[in-house]
Amino acid sequence: MTLVRPVTGFRLLAAALGLSLLPALAAAQACPDYSATPNTTLNMTAAQLAQPHVVDMVAGGNVDLGNCMNLPGYGYVVTGPDYHLTLTGTQPGTSLAVRVQGECDTILLANDFSGQWYYDDDSGENWFDPELVLPAVDGTYDFWVGTWSTELCQANISFQVASTAALNPCPDYTLPPAQVLNFAAGALMQEQRVDVVAGGDLQLSRCQNVGGYGKVVNYPDFMLNLTAAAGMDLDIGLEGRDDCDTVLVVNDAQGNWLYNDDDTGLSSRIRITGAIDGQYHIWTGTWGDDLCYATLTLRTSQGLTKPGMGG
Repeated sequence: MTLVRPVTGFRLLAAALGLSLLPALAAAQACPDYSATPNTTLNMTAAQLAQPHVVDMVAGGNVDLGNCMNLPGYGYVVTGPDYHLTLTGTQPGTSLAVRVQGECDTILLANDFSGQWYYDDDSGENWFDPELVLPAVDGTYDFWVGTWSTELCQANISFQVASTAALNPCPDYTLPPAQVLNFAAGALMQEQRVDVVAGGDLQLSRCQNVGGYGKVVNYPDFMLNLTAAAGMDLDIGLEGRDDCDTVLVVNDAQGNWLYNDDDTGLSSRIRITGAIDGQYHIWTGTWGDDLCYATLTLRTSQGLTKPGMGG
């Protein structure tokens, strides 16, 4: 791979002295500074970034982010930005996606047009690759591509501008579910079990409105139409097979997002106290990349009677 940025400055010194000296050198270095001279300057329009613009590079540095109290995250970067991007021609409803793929565990630090800092470690398609989706506004952005440990490694960084929805797909309860379940609450006092293949290709860590980690599909695996709830408690569980680590996401009848991982061992469970009649959208996910066979469980129970109330 041909590296666009020559190995100069600190990286040349590290190569000459040996990477084992990185921790000692890091303590003497300044923290990332967006006003410092960048290694590479890019002037791009949103139209030019409609397709990903990919640049090869060397990731890592001699600055330990753990010593920079005013900055987010951990890992090793250089002081000046690796990339200083001036972006023009943006449109409302669009975002800037910045992705890194490396031969080691990489991290991504950004400072946007407003001076706000962003950090990511493992939200990319591969578990060791970072990704940030930032508001696309005419202005300047600075980026640092670092490594989790002190090693340097070859990597590439890509920049893309597109609609926010396209760049940041998340579970969508308005999509048709894979399966519809219709139950009166009383029928679920006897636990119901439904086999399912858990997992997907969407990273939950990108979906701030949902919360949690793991991978799911964008459409609901199940939509539960619950009737005659009468304030009963509803337990929704997911049991993986063959040591599968499952995660569970629910959008309840009131539009609230709920998430659980490892309620019991590697199985997930969400309890909705005082359930109401309505639609409950359910996603069955996995912690890692692999799909797995699992079982969805549904059960209702009578809630505890409050003191002073009849029952």
